[in-house]
Amino acid sequence: MLFFVHQVMQKGLGIHFAFFDDYLDPFCFSALTLPLFVLERKLFFNQPSISISEVVMLVLFLIVYSELILPYFFSQFVFDVWDIFAIVLGGVWFYSLRLKSIRYS
Repeated sequence: MLFFVHQVMQKGLGIHFAFFDDYLDPFCFSALTLPLFVLERKLFFNQPSISISEVVMLVLFLIVYSELILPYFFSQFVFDVWDIFAIVLGGVWFYSLRLKSIRYS
C-alpha cells in the first residue's frame, strides 16, 4: 500500500520525498518479489513454504541483477550501496512477517 501511495504522489501528483524516492523502490523490489516467488511455488509446485537459504539466494540474485547487471546495460540505473541495504532490509522484512504468520496460524 505504501508503495502504491508513493508512486501516485511521486509520478501522479509530483510530490517528492527524497528518502522515499531513493530507497522505497529497492526495498519494495525484494519485499514484493519474494511473496510472488512463494505464490509461484504454491501454484505450480504445491510448495507453499520458503526456507531462509532460498530467501538469501533470491535477495542476492536481486542485488546482482539490480545493482550490477542493469547499471551495466542501462544508464538509467546506477550502483548504490544503500540500495543493497534497502533490498536486504526488504528481504528481512518479508521473512520476519513470514515467520510471524507461520507462528500465529
